[in-house]
Amino acid sequence: MDKIKQLEEILKSVCNKEVSITEQTDLIEDKILDSLDSMVFFMHLEEKLGISVPEDIDLKAEGYYKVKKILSLIE
Repeated sequence: MDKIKQLEEILKSVCNKEVSITEQTDLIEDKILDSLDSMVFFMHLEEKLGISVPEDIDLKAEGYYKVKKILSLIE
């Protein structure tokens, strides 16, 4: 399964709706995630894909809601 599809599946489980994303998608600005969903999303990312998301940074300021940034973590 490609990385975008994996992210869409995780987003579907978090948001309880079908989501279509591209590398240019910003999960907050495009209103896919709200603040509570974003916490759950990153927990699922870490659990399902075995990646580690820094806890001591501003995720929005560092661009972690952009799909392109998340893909760089996965690869």
